[in-house]
Amino acid sequence: MTTLRHTVALPRAAAASQTANTSRAVAATSLRQFSLIVVALIVALSAALMALNVSLVHGAFTAQALHKESQRLERAQQSLGDAVAAAEAPGRLAQAAEKLGMQPAVKPVFLSLPARGSHRVNGGAHGSARVEPAAAVPH
Repeated sequence: MTTLRHTVALPRAAAASQTANTSRAVAATSLRQFSLIVVALIVALSAALMALNVSLVHGAFTAQALHKESQRLERAQQSLGDAVAAAEAPGRLAQAAEKLGMQPAVKPVFLSLPARGSHRVNGGAHGSARVEPAAAVPH
C-alpha cells in the first residue's frame, strides 16, 4: 500500500511544483512588464525634460539677442538725438542761414492782420540792408 500512496503523492507533488513554476513564471512576466513600463516612463520623462531645457535655452538666447538689439537701437537713437541737438544750436542755425544769404534782422517787422482784411505793419526794416533774391542764390 505504500506504493500506492507514493504514486498518488507524486502527481500531487508534480502538480504543486508545476503550479509553483507557473506562478513564478507569471510573477516574472509581471515583473518584466512592470520594469519595462517604469523604464519607458523614465525615458519619456527624460526626453520631456530635455525638450523643456532646449526650449528654455533657445528662449534665453532669443532674449539675449533682443536685448543686444535694443541696446544698439538705443545707442542709435541717442546718436540721432545728439545730431539733432547739434543742428538746432543757435550758432549752427546762424551759420546755415548765412550760407543761404540770410542776414540778421536789426529792426524786426511785425504784421497785424485783423479779421476784416486790412493789415498794419509795426516796425520797419529801415536799418537792414536788403539783398535781392537773385543775388542770394549762387548760380
